[in-house]
Amino acid sequence: MPYPSFKYLLVVLFLCVFVPFSMAQDAYTQLLEAQKNFNQANIKGDSAEIAEATYVLAKRYTYLGNYTQAQKLLLKALEIKMALKLFEDVGRIYLRMAEMEVFIDKEKALNYNRLALAYSSRANSIKGKASANRALGYNFRVIWESKDYLKKYPMALDSAIAYSEKALLLTEKLKTPIDLAESYLQMSQIMFYKDFNKSLSYKKKLLEICKQNKLYYRLIDYYIDIAKQYIIKDRLPTAKVWLDSAEYFSKKQKVINHGLSVLLLETKTSYFAKKGDWQKAYLFRDQAAQLKLNQYEEYRKDAMKTVNTAHENEIKTAQLIAHRREINLQKKNIEIQQKFTVVVTILFLVTVIASLLLRTLFIKYRKISELNAFLLNEQNHRTKNNLQTVSELLSLQLHGLSDEVAVQALQEGLLRVEAMLTIHSNLYQGEKLVEVNLQKYIPDLIYGVLRTYKFENIKTAFNISAQWLHVEQSIPLGIIINELTTNACKYAFTQNPDPSLKISCVLNAGIITFSFCDNGKGFSLESTRYNFGLKLISLLSEQLEAKEKYSFDNGCCFELSFSLKP
Repeated sequence: MPYPSFKYLLVVLFLCVFVPFSMAQDAYTQLLEAQKNFNQANIKGDSAEIAEATYVLAKRYTYLGNYTQAQKLLLKALEIKMALKLFEDVGRIYLRMAEMEVFIDKEKALNYNRLALAYSSRANSIKGKASANRALGYNFRVIWESKDYLKKYPMALDSAIAYSEKALLLTEKLKTPIDLAESYLQMSQIMFYKDFNKSLSYKKKLLEICKQNKLYYRLIDYYIDIAKQYIIKDRLPTAKVWLDSAEYFSKKQKVINHGLSVLLLETKTSYFAKKGDWQKAYLFRDQAAQLKLNQYEEYRKDAMKTVNTAHENEIKTAQLIAHRREINLQKKNIEIQQKFTVVVTILFLVTVIASLLLRTLFIKYRKISELNAFLLNEQNHRTKNNLQTVSELLSLQLHGLSDEVAVQALQEGLLRVEAMLTIHSNLYQGEKLVEVNLQKYIPDLIYGVLRTYKFENIKTAFNISAQWLHVEQSIPLGIIINELTTNACKYAFTQNPDPSLKISCVLNAGIITFSFCDNGKGFSLESTRYNFGLKLISLLSEQLEAKEKYSFDNGCCFELSFSLKP
């Protein structure tokens, strides 16, 4: 906390003159109590309690002259009260803020007092409206007395009277002694400049209230005030009566203290100075000055204690706020952890449920797949058996024929059936249900035909990629291979001392390129265009959507290229 400003020290000195020492001691005790309540309210965390405790603490700092700290606390209380829509309390705060500005920035004080009146009216608070009108009256009185703003507010005295009269009407409805006393006091002070007799009448009403309610400290203060007014008016005998009454009553009621003593001595100084008795005037002035010095010293010690206490309390408040933030942070962390735990639990449950559903679906799908695989295998098996039966029937019929042309035609048909039989045999025995392994399938086909024609010992060279081919493409390809091998056995290998075959089937960029080459004498496509086997090859190539090509360099070479079915 910074050291007190010069303005702050001036305020302390001001309080030393006008605030009784016993009240200063009480204010110091009340500050400690208010700070304790403020700390407890912050620990509880209730907004309404924090706002009220902040406002009370600000009042205590105001009484001790620490306006900087008071202003800071009032703004904090104002923010909370506004949020809670406690408009009567908002009006009270603006009044307190205006009190601190009335001698420093009179226009700012006016704005605060007007805001206080607006919010008190909004809350329909008679006490709040009375206090705000009284504060505005006092504000305009200070403006009129100081002469600073008279160009801007030439009717300041009339405004002071008007607002004070409104305040008096409202306090008469309340009928509370303190509020009535304050209103009568203000009316008497303002009317002093307008109508001295009216001012006195209000003073008498004020004194009557103080007597009825035993407000002795105020009563003595008002006696002295009346005496000062008579001194100003040069009515010294009457002033002496009121001064003597104030001194007598203070001794009788035993309520005299440093503040009243200084005020009484200073008024006596003014009285004897007006009378021309300078010896007594200097005597009372010196007595007042000595009392002030004593009070300054005592109050200086308490002021320093207040400053140190305020500094310690600010540290404690900061620690409490930090502790609260830490607790709130821990709460938020716990809430986040709880939410995270809930989310993780939900995700875990969803995962478990999804896993169970997937497992159920997987088991169901596997059963269906196994059933489909079984049915497909059974279909391939039956197709293979049927083709085997057809093959055996054709073989039996072949043995019963004597016509060579018929035998050859039946033998070629038998080879075509065996080509399809080989495919279904591979499907039934293979790893996949609808695909055949070309590395096994092509050699089996070729060797089957070569055995039929007794050429199983000829030279054969294979270059086949490790590729699986779908049954829809492998059947047409198989029949084409069967036709090519049959033609090679019939036309290329007869009367050839060293027959040989070169077969290639490779995959490149999704295109299968198949080639079948023999070292026979070749043939003319024109002379064989009506050959059934070649027509069959052309039809099956179209079925594969393939490109076919023949070449006759050192024998016959057939090339076929088509796209691999996904």
